[in-house]
Amino acid sequence: MSAVRVIDEHLLTPVLVYSGSGGVFENELVLNTKDGLIKTIESGQLSLSVDINAISDQISKKYINEIVFNEHVASDPAQIGNFFNLASTPTDPASVQLWLNGQLLTYGDDYTVNNRLITMLTSPLAPEDKLVASYSRPITLKQYAFGERLTVANNQAALKNTPVSSNDVMIFLNGQLLLRGITNVSSDYCIEGQNIIFNLEVDSTDIVLSTYAYS
Repeated sequence: MSAVRVIDEHLLTPVLVYSGSGGVFENELVLNTKDGLIKTIESGQLSLSVDINAISDQISKKYINEIVFNEHVASDPAQIGNFFNLASTPTDPASVQLWLNGQLLTYGDDYTVNNRLITMLTSPLAPEDKLVASYSRPITLKQYAFGERLTVANNQAALKNTPVSSNDVMIFLNGQLLLRGITNVSSDYCIEGQNIIFNLEVDSTDIVLSTYAYS
């Protein structure tokens, strides 16, 4: 859990410190009124708060990363040849590790990485070949909607915010967790941006709730 603390106890020069470790305050980021600290004085009372949107980018790039393990990499449908796309942009392209059918490949000899795009330098891969990746990526600070009630009309509804990933959205119909799909085939609903399209009948008496992360 993330946390902030005041490091000028006399509040003569208000400064907050952000910590990605939440309480341990390792890898601290010093904030001031120029880069995310909001200072408010009302009736002689000083209040300090943090503008999360202002500091999220610098925090995620400098202090907060996560490791992606065992990502099954998909080929790039917009290009022909040995081109593949990672799901996220790695923190350091050279740190991306690839396994082809279980065999660890060598960066620079077998493949290169540019943003999310992987270019294979070896012979073309066969359709049955399996390419798996592990890499570090920055974490973006998120907000969360828990139990957000949806209004359904014509078997469609809209989330209040665009989810960070449709894979993480949970939709409940009268307390039952529904099955999400990419298409309406063999699924209870699919997601297009903020829009939920149901593949079952939902009426005005039903209670539809959603839980998801958004930035």
